[in-house]
Amino acid sequence: MFLQQCIRVGSFLATVLVLMAPGNAAAQIFGSDPESLKRTDKLIGKAEGTVKQAVSAREEIQKTLDSYNAVFKSDVKDVRDAYKSVEKGIERTEKQREAVKLAMDEMKVEADAYFASWTESLQQIESADLRKRSQDRMAETRGHFDGVLSAVADARAQYEPFVKNLKDQWTYLGHDLNAEGIKSLKPDADKLNAQAVELFKKIDAGMKKANDYIASLKSSRPTT
Repeated sequence: MFLQQCIRVGSFLATVLVLMAPGNAAAQIFGSDPESLKRTDKLIGKAEGTVKQAVSAREEIQKTLDSYNAVFKSDVKDVRDAYKSVEKGIERTEKQREAVKLAMDEMKVEADAYFASWTESLQQIESADLRKRSQDRMAETRGHFDGVLSAVADARAQYEPFVKNLKDQWTYLGHDLNAEGIKSLKPDADKLNAQAVELFKKIDAGMKKANDYIASLKSSRPTT
């Protein structure tokens, strides 16, 4: 249930493949080994792992919200069971949030290595013009990647007040789990659902940016 739009890294990597063609003096930008492609593959793997965890987080949030909303339904068979399922859902959601954070941290570490390698390779370019152009491309690419991080940060910022309000309402019902208590909390539950809509928008936007980023990286990879 947590993280998407982005990047033109693909165009950079396509340019790299041209520059690395036999006889092209600019091949020294990355040297003769495929180290830059290896780093790209590692970054793709970490980004895919982040998206996977974000999808799971989004699903857990939705399941927990569904369990909470079941408490307010007139046809609920056992309100206590519904209430207990919310507690379990909150626990799973919090664990999944930590999994997303870990995946994000790993992706950022890999991205730092990726851009550090690029920065180092700039020093191997003797042509001032080519070096400046590569530096500009790196800055542009880094900006797109930072856009992914920003989108994820927006989702996390939206998540915090949502889960806080959910916990507060769950605690409220714990001491007043009856028809009148549930009825008194309905307006707050409606606001919580509105918060969830905005949260899901943020998560979906983050995942779209990440998926676009991954697609661009993959499309730039050589077929052989």
